[in-house]
Amino acid sequence: MAQPITASVIAEEVMLGEALARQSLRAFVRLPARITDGSSRRKYVAFVRDISPTGAFFYAKFNPKHGQRISIELEYWNERNRIRLRLTGKVVRVEQPSPTATTGIALAFDSPRNDIPRGPNQAR
Repeated sequence: MAQPITASVIAEEVMLGEALARQSLRAFVRLPARITDGSSRRKYVAFVRDISPTGAFFYAKFNPKHGQRISIELEYWNERNRIRLRLTGKVVRVEQPSPTATTGIALAFDSPRNDIPRGPNQAR
């Protein structure tokens, strides 16, 4: 008989390193970005907090619905070259602590990307 999943079981798995890991490691960055709402095509200014090959978390004065399709455009420096990315995906989490706060949005990309910034030193 399987053991029921409780907080103590989850804590034990975390301590033993058996809990599920993130799909990809995140790079904490500070990057300005532009968001385009997939349905209305409206554009918003955003601030990317972290990014990985499979998604990003950013702040914007935009309140999308869970599952909504959006695109994000950002630029960063990679060694000597300026890189401009346009990434598309679905909203997987929306955080709005209060009605006047800027919304935190987690986006899962349509496909993994290897051309994302790897750290804050590339976010200029």
